[in-house]
Amino acid sequence: MALVLCGIPAIRLLLFRNFMSILPCRCILIPYNSIISVTPYTWDDWTLQACLYRYHRIALTRTMGESYYLQGKTEARQPVGYQKVDLTLERYVLYRVR
Repeated sequence: MALVLCGIPAIRLLLFRNFMSILPCRCILIPYNSIISVTPYTWDDWTLQACLYRYHRIALTRTMGESYYLQGKTEARQPVGYQKVDLTLERYVLYRVR
């Protein structure tokens, strides 16, 4: 599946730039139809949720225990049982289950 940015409002381009490294169309790091655990802060980002699900069927949940965990860069603590994925994202940090 290719991610095409034509027709997407400019305000969402920054959001897509954050995820170009982790979406299935680039490197299959997070498979299509996955669920990612997130913090309450990240959960409240409805644009993030809508875009990830609409274009890649990646759902977010506040329940811990999924294969991947996403949190904002301003949230300092690393989740227990996860290791940081070596990606450069502008607003988020992605972790994978150990």
